[in-house]
Amino acid sequence: MIAFLVLAAGGLLALEVASRNYQAELRALRPGDVISITLEISSSGDRVELTEEERAELLRLLTSATRMSPNHPSGVWTCYVRIRAKSRDHEFRMSATGNNGTVVWLFSNGSDGWNLGTLRNDGFRPFVERVAARYWGRPLRPGSLSPEKP
Repeated sequence: MIAFLVLAAGGLLALEVASRNYQAELRALRPGDVISITLEISSSGDRVELTEEERAELLRLLTSATRMSPNHPSGVWTCYVRIRAKSRDHEFRMSATGNNGTVVWLFSNGSDGWNLGTLRNDGFRPFVERVAARYWGRPLRPGSLSPEKP
């Protein structure tokens, strides 16, 4: 029993180290490291390629995001972010919530796998909503990344 507990504790420690290392790697990305960033902004798979200025802003928001553990988040919208960097690709889910701000969910395989933590920066929400409105060319429906009906 003690051996099992030691092994379990070692596994949890390894996962925590992997989580912190991945978060540090992601937050250390600079515009010169990035080839492209794409947001998937709707359930139909609509994708937006970020401009150079938008890429720099998203990376700045990632750099200043803080670790957190959301408590029963109520979803407003979710999008997927794909970063093609020179070193490797990164993929994660970003969600605006009604009660926990705007969070990035990090997993070992993009949107699933081992949980590598959650980052929060409430600046993500206005940024993504601004990008989505640019893509659609008209204002968004409240609480959505889809456009208002003309």
